[in-house]
Amino acid sequence: MYFLGRGVSRIARSSRPVTNARNLATSNSDASNLLAIHPEVAHALVRGQPVVALESTVITHGLTYPENLKTAISCEENVRANGAVPATIALLNGKLHVGLEEKQLEILADVESLKNSGKAPVKLSRRDIAPAMSLGQNGGTTIAGTTIIAHLAGIKVFATGGLGGVHRGGEITWDVSADLTELGRTPIAVVASGAKSILDIGRTLEVLETQGVTVAAYDNDGNWPAFFTPRSGHKAPWAFNNPKDAAKSIYLAEKLGLQSGTIFGVPIPKEFESVGLEIQAAVDQAVRESEENGVAKSGRDTTPWLLNRVKELTKGVSVPSNVALLENNARIGARIAVEYAKLKANRIDEATSSYQSVFINTPTSKASIQATKSPLVVVGAAAMDITAQPTISHIPGTHSTSPGIVRMSPGGVARNVTEAAHRVLKVLSPASEFEAKRPLLISPVGQDTFATALTFETESRGMRVDGLLKFSSPSVRTAVCNMFLDAKGDLQMGVADMGSMAEIETGLTKVLEKLEAAAPKIVAIDGNESSSTISAIIEKAKAIGSLIFYEPTSTAKCTRIIPAISQMLAKGERDPYITGSFPNIIELRVMWELARSEEGPINSSYWWQVVDKFGPDLHRILAGQIKGNMTFLVNDGIIQMATQLVPFIKHLIIKCGSKGVVVVAHITDKEGAMNWVSGGTQSQKRQVVVRGSDGSALVVHYFPAHTLDRTRVHNVTGAGNDFSGRCEDTDLGYTGICYKTTGLFRDGLASARSKQSTGAVMFTNGDCTGDFLWSDTKGQPNVNTKQYQSYVASLLSVAVAIAACVTAAPVQERQNAYSAYMFAYFTGEGYSNGETISFAVSNGNNALSWTEVNGGNPYLTSSIGTKGVRDPSIIRAHDGSKFWLLATDLKMYGSGDWNAAVRTGSRSIVIWESTDLKNWGTPRLVQVSPATAGNTWAPEAIWDPSQNKYMVFWASSLYATNDTAHTGSSYHRILRATTTDFKTFSAPEVYIDKGWAVIDTTFAYDSSTSTYYRFSKDERANSSSAPNGKFVFQEKGTSLSGSFSLIKEGVGKGSISRGEGPTVFKSNTESNKWYMFIDEFGGRGYVPFETTNIASGAWTLSTGYSLPSRPRHGSVIPITEAERQNLLSL
Repeated sequence: MYFLGRGVSRIARSSRPVTNARNLATSNSDASNLLAIHPEVAHALVRGQPVVALESTVITHGLTYPENLKTAISCEENVRANGAVPATIALLNGKLHVGLEEKQLEILADVESLKNSGKAPVKLSRRDIAPAMSLGQNGGTTIAGTTIIAHLAGIKVFATGGLGGVHRGGEITWDVSADLTELGRTPIAVVASGAKSILDIGRTLEVLETQGVTVAAYDNDGNWPAFFTPRSGHKAPWAFNNPKDAAKSIYLAEKLGLQSGTIFGVPIPKEFESVGLEIQAAVDQAVRESEENGVAKSGRDTTPWLLNRVKELTKGVSVPSNVALLENNARIGARIAVEYAKLKANRIDEATSSYQSVFINTPTSKASIQATKSPLVVVGAAAMDITAQPTISHIPGTHSTSPGIVRMSPGGVARNVTEAAHRVLKVLSPASEFEAKRPLLISPVGQDTFATALTFETESRGMRVDGLLKFSSPSVRTAVCNMFLDAKGDLQMGVADMGSMAEIETGLTKVLEKLEAAAPKIVAIDGNESSSTISAIIEKAKAIGSLIFYEPTSTAKCTRIIPAISQMLAKGERDPYITGSFPNIIELRVMWELARSEEGPINSSYWWQVVDKFGPDLHRILAGQIKGNMTFLVNDGIIQMATQLVPFIKHLIIKCGSKGVVVVAHITDKEGAMNWVSGGTQSQKRQVVVRGSDGSALVVHYFPAHTLDRTRVHNVTGAGNDFSGRCEDTDLGYTGICYKTTGLFRDGLASARSKQSTGAVMFTNGDCTGDFLWSDTKGQPNVNTKQYQSYVASLLSVAVAIAACVTAAPVQERQNAYSAYMFAYFTGEGYSNGETISFAVSNGNNALSWTEVNGGNPYLTSSIGTKGVRDPSIIRAHDGSKFWLLATDLKMYGSGDWNAAVRTGSRSIVIWESTDLKNWGTPRLVQVSPATAGNTWAPEAIWDPSQNKYMVFWASSLYATNDTAHTGSSYHRILRATTTDFKTFSAPEVYIDKGWAVIDTTFAYDSSTSTYYRFSKDERANSSSAPNGKFVFQEKGTSLSGSFSLIKEGVGKGSISRGEGPTVFKSNTESNKWYMFIDEFGGRGYVPFETTNIASGAWTLSTGYSLPSRPRHGSVIPITEAERQNLLSL
């Protein structure tokens, strides 16, 4: 979560303004610290991107559940669709939120549940905000309340439904909405549909005039709307008919320093005008009745009575109109916000003293605190990365420019390491402790614009900036790396200006002073410093008692640690070693070659003393125990080089490219070594342990690479640094090193391979529990495992988890991670062997050209359940370790009794498991459906990161509990359950219930937009009432358990006669291309479609395709070349 704070640098003030110079937060510096700003909103604010505030009383006190939730989500989607970021504002448990997660919207919308829990939401205007916060309550913000909070956050545009106003009889009762007075003192633009006609609209406009509020109709004729009707009978003083002019008015009011707001009156969409007239008639009748029965004179009770009476008279027809105008206003508000942001971005005379900065996930606004102590200090390069990438594939000659995208982001090895560690600690530390644990980055910068940008970007992430050493000399340039990519994202060339790093030696005294003052548990150094500087830092770190890690940085710089080791030996250092390093194979070899030179440390007596404890046959013993897919470690000389270096670098975490990561460690502490040896050599865990004569141990632990959808890789810049940063994250109260041997390795490997971030550092949460094996401590190790499982201390385990195959050419490697596709399918009940599973592989990355494997014969058959299997779905484990194949347990050949299949079919699914797509073992039959289910069809699974489990889903017809024979009426719904091992499942629950039959659901996840696309078959008979029956429809959502909105019905209609069993997958080679195979049942079987805009729902029939023979409902997944060869060998 983001919080607002002060102290942003000049670059933010001049080119990335967050709010206006007279922001309320400026006069009340503590106010902004009380806002929990959603990361998406904060990101937009700090970059001057358009944001639209949305109120929440419509959720808590307006529409009823679930219409309120659907509307809230829809309004946010309308804002996004028009180019802005939505920020729904509400109070949750006493905390003011600017921007809500969908789960938070769901909590707020379920008012009855909140009431039952004693947390009923209150309506929040200005007077209510502080007391509600103090009591920890929940609340929906009115226009007045939302206006205040949005302004504090720096949001300029706010879209809502209807404005409050002067109540009828208000001239006597003084019953005037606070909305009006708030707009008179808050410079914000409100987009609304006027005030409801149950209010006194004439007097409302008079009050707005008195308050100095700009009132403008958003139409050509200046008609002021009356909520449900486009014309109230009153004219507005001003009128705008386009967002650009409206935005310019807001902008100029800000430039003039006007402290009052603007209200834009947007008429209800035309298609709802006729209904509006009916509603207006009901309003008029209700007003007459209120005057006749005396309610009109009852003060504050008048409005609730009128609203309820209008609802009675209209029989609820007002709700769709209400929703429509809310959605329309969200659209208009977004368009105005976009134009306003353009105006702000183009100005050059912005004030320079009062803009807010964004601060990430800290309990208070302390980004600029000049703290001294830090448990982790990172010394090295901080730079600005500038990446240029053309948007056309054909680039003109070298003396020309190309259209494209230029991005700037913070980088530099040490800075990336620091951010990775910062983010890990942020998640793993209790909030009360995190401030004291923030890592300190020490790096030289100049006094130039790049230094200003770097400082701002670093501080905006909540990181400390007091370690950035600013050199005043104009000759000192802040480090910059300028990279030029081609249209596919491959690095073509680059220029790295790292001149500032030479100045760290000039400022070495200051570096060492900061290091001593911080008294860190861990010091990390990158290879950008000279050997003499590294030596001085190591000497100081050892004097402090810190663990020392070294990031090699590059082949040209990786050897700079070797002279420092030699210097420790020359000085007679008792422990002439550092704690760990993270080389790739090339860097390892370069370091080893220098270390074994005539003057290198490998020729020292200390080295012989360490190695001698393992005997003369160490390499032979290791070679004999390293088997299977680990043999490359011996064949490529990796183990030989590593074992010669570990006397001086106690833990080498070696990145082996596409083959994975290997840890080679020298464990000297006897108790720590005994922990390792107690496990001993375990080939199944790819672990080899050799015991030394003094009780020490040499440990080799190999972690193979995990495959991941190549299209999920966005940026590999900083992946290796991210690995190092997580390595250097620690309990920071612990003096040794631990290895974590469970899920963190797998999760981390997969997450680092994905690198799902557009910046230099990515972050995903890992499993933070498991068994720890302690090693190589200074002093007596603490082996109380439980104590440390509450918080990851893992220097090396996190390192291994994040290493993930960073090579000298990481971009190209990841682009080639998948070289083909695998297709699993069945061929239909019309053949004796048709209800079995067949496999095919694509011819390279051509998703439309396939080769059947196993001679075109079925590869998997079922001997359990009904002995027939259909609808196979393959899922790759989220950690890449294995595959599962799920299938329907159904045999129709020779029977054809579909009625029985639906009513008394199997309640189980058939599951196979494999690690290589070739060996699948024995299938198991697992019941997942309840006794009320008549069948269990088309099971699929998807990893749900919000639950850290797989969500398994299928279609079932459900019958009444007392209808045990299933003779009654029913229709298909989608059920779901969760699992972690595909052996035990949670209790099933209904997932999709449209009120009509739905089957064959599948998902596609677009990581670039964090959107889930859901595809299902409308099982209804095709008719005038269901014109898209028997076809696939597409929906979208932002979470698997959240709501989904319809994008397209009748997908493929016009190209196929009917469709079911969709399987959707992304192209391995084209970033925006997706394929969907739809089973034209009773016809051709699978037919391929494709799109380059999955969000549009527009799918085009593919041409020139060659699919396997008779493929029916199945699934397609991307595979590596090794996996492809495995399948071709069948």
